[in-house]
Amino acid sequence: MTGQLPSVAEFSPDSFPAWSMLCAVSPEAVGVGTLLLNRLKSDRAITFRIGDVAMPDREIALMCCIPYDVLERALPVLIMRRFMARDDEGALYCPELYRRELRRRENARKRAERLRKAELIQQRIEAGELPAGSTLQGEANKLNAMLAGKRVPGEPEEIWRLRRALKISNADWKKLPQSRKDELHRQYILPLLSAITGGKATETDNGGQIQSGNGFENGLTSVTEEEDRIINSNLSSSQDTQPDTQSNSVSKNEMDLERINGLLRDRVKWDEETIATQQRYIRRSVRKYSVEIVLRGIETAIEDRKKSGEDLDAETFGAFKASIIRAATAKKHAGSNPSAPKQQSEAASLPGGMDQIPSDLPEARRAFAEDNAWYERNRIPLGSGIDTAFREYLEQKGRPAGLAGNGRPRPRSEVYARIYRDIAAADQAA
Repeated sequence: MTGQLPSVAEFSPDSFPAWSMLCAVSPEAVGVGTLLLNRLKSDRAITFRIGDVAMPDREIALMCCIPYDVLERALPVLIMRRFMARDDEGALYCPELYRRELRRRENARKRAERLRKAELIQQRIEAGELPAGSTLQGEANKLNAMLAGKRVPGEPEEIWRLRRALKISNADWKKLPQSRKDELHRQYILPLLSAITGGKATETDNGGQIQSGNGFENGLTSVTEEEDRIINSNLSSSQDTQPDTQSNSVSKNEMDLERINGLLRDRVKWDEETIATQQRYIRRSVRKYSVEIVLRGIETAIEDRKKSGEDLDAETFGAFKASIIRAATAKKHAGSNPSAPKQQSEAASLPGGMDQIPSDLPEARRAFAEDNAWYERNRIPLGSGIDTAFREYLEQKGRPAGLAGNGRPRPRSEVYARIYRDIAAADQAA
């Protein structure tokens, strides 16, 4: 006999009863089943085989010290109740032992996988990518927190996917009023709903409900039409040409949004699902600023990431918020004072408070600009976890202690100026 597995093409562990249910059969069958199980366990085997040859029932009876006529009566009962079974080649085996062996191998595979991941964490710690003391469970918790948490028991899958897309924890989701939840859900399931042009809205006899001329009810579609109308009016107001027809303005709006979507596909490598999820934020940014400013802000954020040596792995449109605001501020400043020199417009795009760092501290100015850009990119996606994340970021960059401050960790230019001034004085004294 060998410890090889039975030759079974398909094995379903749940289709066999637990071995403790053996007491439900006749006492004779209980004794025969116990003797068969004990013999296999003592030989560390699962199936009755000698090499590749299946043992006949007479040899099994002799090996287990069971009279052949008793085995002949009890074995059909055990097979019918599925406490014993025959594989595809006719060899007798014990499904309970086979199930235990499969479970043992699966546990060994999981242990090896955990050890492999733990080694990767240790390699990243030695390479300086992670702070000392990081653990596999801690990194898994961070990733789960960024994905808005696991699916809680009883939570609909659609709501769970909505929370993940918006990065809202389950506790924060419970605090939202029902009207806000309904609004988020509506915007999530209709991310790409475009305007439908048609006749003038009229009132019907159906309970005073408003219907558009094309027969659609004035519900979600009309809200999107109104949003597109506002966007189109904002885009056309920045031009000196006369307003075109409604169909032309809708076409231009779609073309402008496609320009932004194309940039997100090519440079940020977003897929269509991510773009559809963030479509509401893209429309809002276009409505508040303009297409040119949004495009300029995205390009600026991409270039800042390249200069700082970081990968652009943004998952939310909020990662470009700071760059878009700076681009809008620079354009507004240039429009209000056209005769201002070029250096003044460039200064408007610098982080706030940069003028408080003297020009003789270039290292402090560079570090503050880089850290402030990182903070603005990650402040919205990380939310309340930005405190710990920013301190870990400073440790990875090897920044001097005290830059995060004792309170909120937001980069402060005066703190950078003071600390780097002290470092320069200490180096000069040495």
